[in-house]
Amino acid sequence: MAVLLSYLAAALWVLRTGRGIAQLLMLTYSTLLAFVGLELFVRAAWPADSLVKVAPLPPGMRVPIEDTEGKLPGILPGAMFSVNRLGLRAPEMDFEQLRGTDVKILFVGGSTTMCPDVDDEDTFPWKLMEILSERLEKNVFVGNGGRAGLQAAHHARLIELYDATSEFDWVVVMCGVNDWGHFLDGRHEEMRDAARDMIVEAWRDPLVRPVYVYYRKLRIVEGLEAAWQSRPRRGSRRAAMIGFTSEVVDFCRADRRTSLRERPITEMPEEMEEMERIYREDLRDIIVTARARGVKLLMLTQPVLYHDDMPAELSELLMGVLESRGALVPEIAARINRRMNDVMIEVCREEGTDCLDLDAMLPKDTTVFFDDCHFNVSGCRRIAEILADHFAPQPGDSAPAPRDERPVPPADQRET
Repeated sequence: MAVLLSYLAAALWVLRTGRGIAQLLMLTYSTLLAFVGLELFVRAAWPADSLVKVAPLPPGMRVPIEDTEGKLPGILPGAMFSVNRLGLRAPEMDFEQLRGTDVKILFVGGSTTMCPDVDDEDTFPWKLMEILSERLEKNVFVGNGGRAGLQAAHHARLIELYDATSEFDWVVVMCGVNDWGHFLDGRHEEMRDAARDMIVEAWRDPLVRPVYVYYRKLRIVEGLEAAWQSRPRRGSRRAAMIGFTSEVVDFCRADRRTSLRERPITEMPEEMEEMERIYREDLRDIIVTARARGVKLLMLTQPVLYHDDMPAELSELLMGVLESRGALVPEIAARINRRMNDVMIEVCREEGTDCLDLDAMLPKDTTVFFDDCHFNVSGCRRIAEILADHFAPQPGDSAPAPRDERPVPPADQRET
């Protein structure tokens, strides 16, 4: 609009004075010709698929994680949260380098996948990349596309919309706790129904907002926006989005203690069957979407710290509260999570999809968790080792055959 108004003002002045008409026409057409030439050059030198238009996290993001003063067991100070140009928490990588990599794995999930309180290189996807590179003696890239607060329906939309999904060999999805937590808190349906819109709003930042004007389709404009999007970002506003702060930890734990006294939830919710039905549908949506994008899928059950007869020192670490209902006692939270994990295992068996019951493989203590479900540094190492044994078993280990490669039995012969 500014360029158009400037041109019209210049044209009006030339017509009124009667001078410079030839010069204005020469400037106009030479500018247009130069712009068209530049656009063609950029299109040839910068293909459209080199630009990330939909990404799990804002590319170029880089913020320090605030020290929680030892209030989170196994969390080390001085951690950094950074995002590469592909919108992943991983080493720097572009499309061309990604295509030349031997083994490529994309992780999708919520905050337990994101590992927002752990340094980049201590997250379990990053550790898995290091272990697999050594074991396989190949060039391995593992990208962490986890984002806090999202549930299964969002993961399906990310797999569908993310530009780079089809470039990966595997997609690994860990989910469950946000699904049952949001459902019991009365927020699940609203978030699930708005999954696609939430992806657009959260991950088009601002490069990927819908294109309604023609000039945004120009490769020059896309390139400028990509460069702006990839700039380093620092500052307290961004940092506040990542991880817990010391004050938040104190508040959440105090809030849970109060809720346990005043509104304890000691019985299984009546709506479990409906919650399981919706979760089953969302998991199948993830499987169908991954197959449509041509990637192998591995699903992970959601590990949690909750278990029966939790000692006081572990119970004091919990922070989870259902704002609309109260606080679940650990025994009930453990049973709910186990039932949701069983749904995942059943769906994967029925659909012929790989699934690891990660929840059953991890100890429920501070060697893995620092709160209800988030992993500390040693927990990330342990998860990376489990996943490495799945993707690249040690000599002598028996590796499970990928379920995606097994024939799926007829419906009347499947286990129930």
